[in-house]
Amino acid sequence: MKFNHKHLLSITLLVGVVCSAIPTWGKENNQALVKELLNKLEERDRKLAERDALINDLQRRVTHLERLVVKPGQETEKTETFAQSTKTKNEKTPSPSQSQVAQAEAAPKPKPKPKPDTGPGSFEVDEEAAERALERTLTQTGALLLPFGRAEIQPFFTYTRQEIDNPNLITVNGDLVTGRQEIRLDQFESGVFSRLGLPMETQLELRVPYTIVDRSTVNNFSFVGGGRDETKSSGSRLGDIRLGLAKTLFREQGWRPDLIARLTWTAPTGRRFDDGVSLSGGFHRLEGSLTALKRQDPLAFTGRFFYNAAFDDHGNNPGDRFGFSVGAFLAASPETSLSISLEQSFIDEVKLNGRIIEGSDRVSSSFILGASSILGRGFLLSVFGGIGLTEDAPDYFINISVPLRFNVPFVR
Repeated sequence: MKFNHKHLLSITLLVGVVCSAIPTWGKENNQALVKELLNKLEERDRKLAERDALINDLQRRVTHLERLVVKPGQETEKTETFAQSTKTKNEKTPSPSQSQVAQAEAAPKPKPKPKPDTGPGSFEVDEEAAERALERTLTQTGALLLPFGRAEIQPFFTYTRQEIDNPNLITVNGDLVTGRQEIRLDQFESGVFSRLGLPMETQLELRVPYTIVDRSTVNNFSFVGGGRDETKSSGSRLGDIRLGLAKTLFREQGWRPDLIARLTWTAPTGRRFDDGVSLSGGFHRLEGSLTALKRQDPLAFTGRFFYNAAFDDHGNNPGDRFGFSVGAFLAASPETSLSISLEQSFIDEVKLNGRIIEGSDRVSSSFILGASSILGRGFLLSVFGGIGLTEDAPDYFINISVPLRFNVPFVR
């Protein structure tokens, strides 16, 4: 064992004291006493060395753990601070036992919670988030699908106003003159739209409407002394039932948006005319569409393209339709969402008795504003209103619906 000058000084003083205290002892007794004291000093130094080694090992382990959990910029500063505090307390702090060190290492460490993805457009889909007004509105407009085992029943009501002003030829005093004919249409449509979430991110859709149309025809000949002539008529029937299937093709990732494909078949359950009033039904139709959704919470942007093919019936065809729509949705709060969109469709020429009516093609464009609000658990109130931008579009319309969402009883 190595002795430093402090140890030698201590030994010398201790030997001097002992020798002076017991002068009557013999030489052999003094040597035995000195040897015993030296052994005790060696035992103390050995224990001190073991304690220092244990503290150094513990410091090394703590430094290693800090490097695992501390950010690179903070590692050096915290390690140095710990080393200084440990060095200062080495002589005052009792050394921990080996069992305590083993228990500290064996203790389970808390696992850090995974951080949610906070990139643009990302959002956590859980039961609470799915009940937000924004997600409910996106589902209602077809930009999101219901999860498997969930269903919605959506009673709706739509009022549409359209006025058509056309020139008309009449005979006055044997002369053929031009007058004006104004057609006023008030259309009321109510019914139920239902959705059912299926496996593999698919959704089954069914729409059953009932249509009422009030028509007023006003012939205005006042500028030639003929006055005004007005006739009214009304028609109502069950509308064309629609059955559709939607499937999510892609999930949003990076620049790529959600993409949903939808195929809808319209059955000719309605009638074309009732009491001389056109109800715009009674034809087989098949429609395919693609709907894209890009999210940047609290905003969501949608785009849709569709093609609607009408099938001939005894040489009659109302014309195929194709068009697009773009929209933006804002989550004003978890309970309320606002929306703005533009829809435009192009209608081909009408075929009547096998003959194509020249100039009967049309363009319909509408500007739409909407708002939705949560009424209660599962209930949503949705109101949309639109203004026609072209002559062939309705002057305005308003749609009110109250979707009710619930779990399907027979699906766990």
